[in-house]
Amino acid sequence: NQRDEAHRPAIEAALGRLGLGPEHLAFTGDTRGQAETARLGLDHRDRLVDDGPVAFHNIDTVLIGRNWPAVAMALRHLDGWIDVFDATSPAYSYVALAPDGVVTAMAEKVVISRHATSGFYGFASGQAYRAAAQASATAGAEFYISDVYRSMLAAGARIGAGGPDDPASTIILGTPAEYEAAFGAGRP
Repeated sequence: NQRDEAHRPAIEAALGRLGLGPEHLAFTGDTRGQAETARLGLDHRDRLVDDGPVAFHNIDTVLIGRNWPAVAMALRHLDGWIDVFDATSPAYSYVALAPDGVVTAMAEKVVISRHATSGFYGFASGQAYRAAAQASATAGAEFYISDVYRSMLAAGARIGAGGPDDPASTIILGTPAEYEAAFGAGRP
């Protein structure tokens, strides 16, 4: 966010350690939600690389022990991928799964299964994401990536989901109370 530009030197230093230059960094104003922010990120990415698989991750979760090469392989034959963890809190979004791990339904902040979304979302291509985002956007409403997935599901897309069996492999930092539970009060 543009309010974070004061942290540009630290962010650029972190990018440098990953072999990325300042051209990989873009700041924006507030958006209508995660789905719009992701689209803006794609617009920036498209100036740097050709289209291909793309993933978005919320900053409010820490993911441990994921098999990222398997996710990349899944995106070769699926339209999307959603990382999930075991939960029952209505604070999260959820997916319902067929026995083969393919998503049959997705709900924002409604418990429809024990498969809560962790905030890591993959798509077979940026173009596929962009088309589904455009088809699912509603004026004025907060715009979630779950809206994009529901549009894709309605159009017949195949979206996989999975995650580790260990509940400690997903650390939720979304609220101050969740952050304090994970790291203790008063820690930056």
